[in-house]
Amino acid sequence: MKKVRGYVFSRELDDSHVPQHVQNIIIRDYCSKHKLQYLLSATEYSMANSYKILDSVINKINNIDGVVFYNFFQLPHSFTKREKIFKKFVQNKKTLHFAVENISFNSVKDFKELERLLKLQNAINQN
Repeated sequence: MKKVRGYVFSRELDDSHVPQHVQNIIIRDYCSKHKLQYLLSATEYSMANSYKILDSVINKINNIDGVVFYNFFQLPHSFTKREKIFKKFVQNKKTLHFAVENISFNSVKDFKELERLLKLQNAINQN
């Protein structure tokens, strides 16, 4: 069974606040449905644009098979930072999961698709 670390926010996501316990319930359910061993979630600091905890999780990526985000709005807004994350996952043959969207990514092609989805979502949010 593949081991994955959950990743939750303590700040707003897409202009709404989702309590951490609710994020963890959704992540746990996703892991159960996909037969993933859920390791307790790492919780990001509440300061805007802080990704210190995510960086810490990624630096320990060799100990797990992937990370399950509550949703893809938790990814950094910076394309450069996201690209760095994607490269680390691809190079180490790890998987990024997004529980709310019920999707996962682990290849360069997948990450290009994720970028396309993020751009589409940003365009929708701006209208």
